Amino acid sequence: MDNVLHDLIVDANSGTPIIVEGKKDKASLRALGIRGPIHCVNIGDPIFEVAEQLEHYNRIILLADFDDQGEKLSKKLASHLESKRCKADLVHWLKMKKVFSRLTKDVESLSSLVSKLQVPSQHTIGKD
Repeated sequence: MDNVLHDLIVDANSGTPIIVEGKKDKASLRALGIRGPIHCVNIGDPIFEVAEQLEHYNRIILLADFDDQGEKLSKKLASHLESKRCKADLVHWLKMKKVFSRLTKDVESLSSLVSKLQVPSQHTIGKD
């Protein structure tokens, strides 16, 4: 579990942007230690506009909720991003879905879940 989070944190903090569904998802990722760019899609802008705003990136991590609607949104976003020649990275989402989907269906709950499970966060990852 901690490897999945560690990999996401390292990747995002190196500058790879993340797309999430909403502001609470973004807040949860910030609480986990992600400092890189995080963009929300469900705050009014149509998906194609979000894709156009981010088309200058080579790769974007998609991190929708782990339910059926999140999967549909991920596929839709991936299609729009790839039409702009931007790689839609679902690797982190697939790993996190496998690890966390039995415990939570949404990204916004991750930080509280991690706290309860006492998974190492950015404060302990990489420290000796």
